[in-house]
Amino acid sequence: TSSALSAILLCIAKSPQKQQKLREELLKVLPHKDEHFTIENMKNLPYLRACIKEALRIYPLAFGNMRETGADLALSGYRVAKGTRVFMTSNMLLNEERFFPRAQEFISERWLRQQDEAMTESEQLMADNLNKFIYLP
Repeated sequence: TSSALSAILLCIAKSPQKQQKLREELLKVLPHKDEHFTIENMKNLPYLRACIKEALRIYPLAFGNMRETGADLALSGYRVAKGTRVFMTSNMLLNEERFFPRAQEFISERWLRQQDEAMTESEQLMADNLNKFIYLP
């Protein structure tokens, strides 16, 4: 939790415009400082969720997944027997320009589902073409 929170806060702190946009969204949903986050009000904070996803894309907590094959299979011409442990380093995809244009930049808008009037045309194009299953934090 502390690593994830540090990554999220770092990304937001380095981007004042996105910080302001997030602040405005939070104040709409939680106008009083003594209010608490709930599952219900989190549904109304798409930009916060987008900031979290983007920060964890840039600073992933794990560098891959270990799985065991359920059947004999062939991967890129290699035979892999059933029961073999396979390590998938999916975090390499997170910095791949073909999947995440301008991958080194914190662009939380790429995770928004709907058009955002503050998004540039290229940011909207990225959001529209993002395969949501490339990264499953």
